Amino acid sequence: MRFDRLPRAMQEAVHYEALQRLARTRFHFMKDLARHKTFFLNQLFLKFSGLRQDNPFSNTFGAASLAVIEELEPKEIAT
Repeated sequence: MRFDRLPRAMQEAVHYEALQRLARTRFHFMKDLARHKTFFLNQLFLKFSGLRQDNPFSNTFGAASLAVIEELEPKEIAT
């Protein structure tokens, strides 16, 4: 700063604004998705605590896993 060797100030680039908005929106969506998945897994553990220990499905959010969770009662899944 003493010798005026500061980097050039960033100038407004209009052609990057759309990409910046898109990246920020995607970041917020991914953050919300992670938060909702964590909430779902917490609720799933409270309802089906044995399901997490046995881990019968490779992907908790897969089609087969979600179909079983939606259709069956906790006692039926335990048996």
